[in-house]
Amino acid sequence: MFQLARYGVQTGHIDETFFGSPNYVNADVIILASKNNWQDLKHLETVLERFEADGKIVAILRNIVSFDEHLGGTLTLADIAVIEQTRAGIEDGDTIRDEADERYYEDLDALSRERRSKPSVRLLDDLSVQFPRLIQLDRMGYACALERATCYSMDEKLNKFFYDYGHHTLVGARFFGRRIDRIGWFDPVYEAISDAPPPDRAGTSGTQDLR
Repeated sequence: MFQLARYGVQTGHIDETFFGSPNYVNADVIILASKNNWQDLKHLETVLERFEADGKIVAILRNIVSFDEHLGGTLTLADIAVIEQTRAGIEDGDTIRDEADERYYEDLDALSRERRSKPSVRLLDDLSVQFPRLIQLDRMGYACALERATCYSMDEKLNKFFYDYGHHTLVGARFFGRRIDRIGWFDPVYEAISDAPPPDRAGTSGTQDLR
């Protein structure tokens, strides 16, 4: 059984108020989920040193890439796929979904090369050497299946999983939540908490999309 609590502060603004809060004092695991901009990253080493001194297990979530948008952010890649496919006379939801998924993967492939060269990414890589117990979870690991050269952008009913460049819709949150459980994306955290095996995969039964 796990208890979850959220503390709404960016990494760069963590101070003694945070360290003295019940959320922090009683926590076994600290998960940092932020934009990882330079305001956060320049304070990250100091914050991690404090977490380590306090005996906390720490996980950093790496960002979802900023997928391409159109018309000032009003249309996502999924929207464009739906518009173009329906204009071409294609009405099958699976076909349109697969086309959208492929476009997201193509965008990821282009963005990944740029992403790897960013100083912020190199800094996070270096931190894993400095803090060997630090857990880093890449959100692209559940948003896409690299071994299948695909990303997940919508279901067969054309319900989008992202409402902008990378934030999940409610439908997307449910889909990705099941996928996270099924592929064991969060297992490194479970394993760090105890030597017990991770929980049984909860998303392997019932009606769902197991892509």
